[in-house]
Amino acid sequence: MATFLLGVGLFSAAFALHVVVWRLHRPRRPYVALATLFLVVVPAVAAVAGALCGVSPSLFGGWSGLVSALLCHVALSLAYIVTYTAIESDSATLTIALALARAGEKGRSQADIQNLFDDDFVIGARLKSLVDTGYLRLQGDRLTITEQGRGVASLYRLVRRLYHLQVGG
Repeated sequence: MATFLLGVGLFSAAFALHVVVWRLHRPRRPYVALATLFLVVVPAVAAVAGALCGVSPSLFGGWSGLVSALLCHVALSLAYIVTYTAIESDSATLTIALALARAGEKGRSQADIQNLFDDDFVIGARLKSLVDTGYLRLQGDRLTITEQGRGVASLYRLVRRLYHLQVGG
């Protein structure tokens, strides 16, 4: 139980720090900041604090317990980071769900739902996000891919190839 509580505690600390940081100043590259905060900063601070306070690994079932707690934290963190991408941007699925929830029992017509979206909703927000995260560069009215964007695209192509999926959708 101590192992699970440590994993959840690390995640909770990272989440609380995330909320505080985002309220003070939302980072320019939120996904990199989230990954750094959840997967590097909080575990490192916890390890240093534990060492300085003389916390024994035996308290958590030895080193295997500590590794299990860290894996629990990483799993929760990765799940949250993926979920954050849907929450942070205007997700079509979440927009539809919220519109239907607001409509209550009377619901909404399919035409009403389709009218919630325009090209800017679908494409504009994605392009802004890619520019903000440094994957694309906007020069005048032209978009170009950055080196970091090329790296992500290469990884995307590799994963699609591994799953035998067609490139591009």
